[in-house]
Amino acid sequence: MPLRYLSGARVALFLLALSLKLLVPMSGAAENSFLQIRNGYFWDPKTEDYFFPRGIAYQLWNPPVGANQSFDQLTYDLTEFKKNYINSVRCEMVWSELETAPGVYDWHKAEYLVSEAERLGLKLFVLIGFQYPPPWFPKEYRGINALGLTPDVMKCLASSADGDALQCFPDQTRQLLLTNIPRDLLTKAQSILTNGAKNGSVTNLLTLLHNGLPPEVSTNVT
Repeated sequence: MPLRYLSGARVALFLLALSLKLLVPMSGAAENSFLQIRNGYFWDPKTEDYFFPRGIAYQLWNPPVGANQSFDQLTYDLTEFKKNYINSVRCEMVWSELETAPGVYDWHKAEYLVSEAERLGLKLFVLIGFQYPPPWFPKEYRGINALGLTPDVMKCLASSADGDALQCFPDQTRQLLLTNIPRDLLTKAQSILTNGAKNGSVTNLLTLLHNGLPPEVSTNVT
């Protein structure tokens, strides 16, 4: 997979940019903007007191699941939350709504969310939704997990004999799998890989692998 799409550095930069946009309030008082953990509880340095969330989960802008709020609707909803003694909102900012082209970010929705939450005194607990890639992200690289099940690997697995499954992976991945999977389970693991690839999707294969191997066996090769 081209590094420009999914490198660790790219993800780290994306998370850093999102953190700076969402977690630092518009007033710029960064030292008082973050909840802390003290004695196992949330601590609000702004009020110098413990913070006990009374929260609600809220879908904002994720068109694939039918969530695409207008600014007016967002303001109305947050105001109603506040009226009902809600003090925190768990929301999700999805990749497709933020990085509109490779390296090009649109922050106007995120900035409006932060400004309204700050105005109403609501804390934001923000999730990062990488499971909804933007339209420009290559379709052939979607649904690939840490095992590296690229289209080429899946095609190789589907046409391989059970005992040859590991040959479909790059050398480094193959060596990690040989290290992680006990010798007495290699035959079973390779059979799951080839049969799973023949029977369909990456998700199906991963489910078969998860169910077919003991929980202590790791197939994470990152």
